[in-house]
Amino acid sequence: MKEETALRDKHDFGRFIAQKRKEAGLTQHELAARLYLTDTAVSKWERGVTYPDITLISAICDALHITEHELITASEDLHQLEIEKQAEKWKRLVRVYAGILLAAYGISLLVCFICNLAVQHTLSWFFIALAAEAVAFSLTLTPVLCKKRRGLWTFGSLYLSLNFLLIVCRVQYGGEWLLVALLAVAMGFAAVFLPVVLRQAALPRALSSHKALVCLLADTVLLFLLVTASVCVTGHSALLLRTAYPITLYGTLLPWLYLLAIRYLRVNPFFRVAVCTAGTGIHLFLLDSVLRALLNGVRFTLPAVHLGEWGVNMPNGNYLFLILAICVVLAFVFVVGGVVWSLTRREVRR
Repeated sequence: MKEETALRDKHDFGRFIAQKRKEAGLTQHELAARLYLTDTAVSKWERGVTYPDITLISAICDALHITEHELITASEDLHQLEIEKQAEKWKRLVRVYAGILLAAYGISLLVCFICNLAVQHTLSWFFIALAAEAVAFSLTLTPVLCKKRRGLWTFGSLYLSLNFLLIVCRVQYGGEWLLVALLAVAMGFAAVFLPVVLRQAALPRALSSHKALVCLLADTVLLFLLVTASVCVTGHSALLLRTAYPITLYGTLLPWLYLLAIRYLRVNPFFRVAVCTAGTGIHLFLLDSVLRALLNGVRFTLPAVHLGEWGVNMPNGNYLFLILAICVVLAFVFVVGGVVWSLTRREVRR
């Protein structure tokens, strides 16, 4: 019984080899030549006399355009064929999608070109339409056309096309807002996309473990540049050192506290959370006083707290004190949790 099954398997294998050889348009001699074998060896396979040596499997698959699974089982790999069919269908769909979008962009630009010339006898707002379509192109077609690093190419093309659109609008309509707009776009992209870019970029060893620090530093620098441009455009540059920079600095203290505590404070996680929570309470408690002192030029004083007055008309300092108290209590709870966690780990190590 086993001998009959083995013989039938050899014949099935031989028929499969012969079928795939003919589908590939090869004779026995041509297949043997590609495998550096004699015609007799290939003939024995197809007649079900012998099996090919295992070292020839990859070469046979390449010559007959089949997978190793198909060769070993002597049958079509229907699952793989279905996957390839779906992949080819998806590629055709993507090509159709890209072709339709390119045609739509081209036709719309042509219409804008003709209308602009026909109505105004010059090209003016056409360039705004061109820049706007460049933005749309970067979002819809760049991911399709790029085969590698699609995210980086998409982010980069979107950033450049947005800047191009802003510059075209400035040339067309004038104004002193261009630098502010460019810095705002740069800061937005840095805040959202810079972590993704740095994650894929090959940085020097000294910076590779400080990517979060690099991101926050870049965001902070861009924020100060944006504040500088905005204040100067409004004609109040005298307020930069006295008001704008101190307020911006105070606003960035909390993110920097979070980064330094979470990333660089060498204590257990509970203590880090405690530091962040307490810092948040103190920052919010002092925020109103700092803003009043900087904006109104008055002497810095702590918020007025009247614990005996609670109700609709209670002073704002009570709210701030309540927030501070909650944060301090939570910080204390985290400190206790950190002590318990440390003692538990110490006992486990023993």
